[in-house]
Amino acid sequence: SLQGKMARQTPEHVDIGLVEIPPEIITCNLDVIVIGDLMFVNRLPFLVLISRNITLITVTYMPSQTTADLNKGMKQIVSVYQRRGLTVTTAMVDNQFNPLRGL
Repeated sequence: SLQGKMARQTPEHVDIGLVEIPPEIITCNLDVIVIGDLMFVNRLPFLVLISRNITLITVTYMPSQTTADLNKGMKQIVSVYQRRGLTVTTAMVDNQFNPLRGL
């Protein structure tokens, strides 16, 4: 049996770099519609937003499901779009996000 007899090899480092977005994509999709919901992985909540036209998937960990944390998570993800010159105009979410209307 090989169990306990093999040494673990160090995995390769994953380089996370920014990818330049072609100007054609930005100019054609300045206004972004996102669809979002909470997803649970091992009972940990994550806010997942998918942009409708550019199919960008953004995920952020949610420490809790309170209105304050949902608002903070939405603002974090919207700022990702804003840094690239895009504007989130509509967020299609379920009733759990109703307290965020108008914020």
